[in-house]
Amino acid sequence: MRPASLVSNYLAIFALVLPSLFFIYMLIRRPHFLSIENYFSGGNKTNYYLEHIQEPHEVDQKEIDRILEKIHKQGIGSLSKKEKDKLDYFSKIIR
Repeated sequence: MRPASLVSNYLAIFALVLPSLFFIYMLIRRPHFLSIENYFSGGNKTNYYLEHIQEPHEVDQKEIDRILEKIHKQGIGSLSKKEKDKLDYFSKIIR
């Protein structure tokens, strides 16, 4: 309503806009950085990214192929927990 107030209160406006822009940047570029563990989270350390709700793409297919090849050569006992979790996740997506 009063554009002149923008000029007279530029420090207060800058103090509000700068952290807001930083938060938006972090939310878009590095969402895992904003993950906060608290008492009520139950210790669940699974981070969800945009890729978790999208269909697997070529990079994911290469990862699946690598894990399956490792199972073929060394057996399922050779997989790390992270690899087992990825395989389980991808199997749920495909169903």
